[in-house]
Amino acid sequence: MSFSPASWPMMAKDLVDLYRQHVAKYPADTGALTIFVRLLAATDDPESGAVAAQAAAQNAGNAFLQFLHFESLQKSHATGALDALDRAITKDTP
Repeated sequence: MSFSPASWPMMAKDLVDLYRQHVAKYPADTGALTIFVRLLAATDDPESGAVAAQAAAQNAGNAFLQFLHFESLQKSHATGALDALDRAITKDTP
């Protein structure tokens, strides 16, 4: 099976929807949440910043989610980016 570049946006949307459903059903799955946040950012989804912030707030001990929140803030030139980076650096996620 081959995929043309023209089909990638639809495939990305399907993948985002799949992870959205999974995270809603299994909110404790931080691995899936991390992928979901990354997919939203990669597809320039308008809700990516809010989801990254919520994920970081709900998982304060997760360094990677803190870093993804930093990236989101940095990308949008929002205040608090350096504070988010500091939180990511000081965490130790196994």
